[in-house]
Amino acid sequence: GEGGEGGEGGVATIVLEGEDLERAQGAELELDGFCAVTLVERRGLLLPASGAFCVRHRERLYGFVDAPSLRAFVASPDAYVGAVLATVKAAPELIHILRLEAAFPAASIGEIMREHAQASRSDGSLLAPSQPVQDGSVQTELHPEAARRDPLYVWNEWELRRRAIQLTNLRQKVTTSSQTASSCLRRESQTQVYLPRESGTNTGVSTGTAPPRSVNYVAGLRGAPGSKMKVVNLVYDPEITIGRGR
Repeated sequence: GEGGEGGEGGVATIVLEGEDLERAQGAELELDGFCAVTLVERRGLLLPASGAFCVRHRERLYGFVDAPSLRAFVASPDAYVGAVLATVKAAPELIHILRLEAAFPAASIGEIMREHAQASRSDGSLLAPSQPVQDGSVQTELHPEAARRDPLYVWNEWELRRRAIQLTNLRQKVTTSSQTASSCLRRESQTQVYLPRESGTNTGVSTGTAPPRSVNYVAGLRGAPGSKMKVVNLVYDPEITIGRGR
């Protein structure tokens, strides 16, 4: 039989149990089988509903992931249905996943194709007519002839007169120069020198001294508990030969 009832505004919300729940296993759930409470509470998270938690609300079946989600939906079903639409409106990519084209007709692919077909042709087909396409080309001259224009050509008579006066004045001009006592017999001069060669000397024998090395060692850090720690000082003189070298 059917389980408990709830709802708001006088609309019954029936929790399916027993035989009714078994018959509802093959029925199609709203939101394409996803949990409505999880979708709202977790901001668009899609979790498949379990077949053990189903509710009939306004002649539609809703599935849920667990019993707490079912009880939350039964307490206020219309509020969750409105919250689902608000969540999907904020994430339009969920419209087709949850099969809510009826609630959002402007986003329905079939409705968009139908409106486009009705606006373009009257035979009722959902496919828009193909637009005519035509190739076009334009051919230009390969090597157009450059215009032969003299940039110095002047047609204005007064401009020609002005140029003639300038040339006449240039014929009467003379360039003069003078030399002072400071600049007399002055000319640029350069000199070149030979740089000294690099030289060096090398001594026959290299000698040196090494001071004695003093090292302190700490003895007695490890061993028997009764052993005492002591510091051993070792002085090594490099100039003293110990033993015989090979």
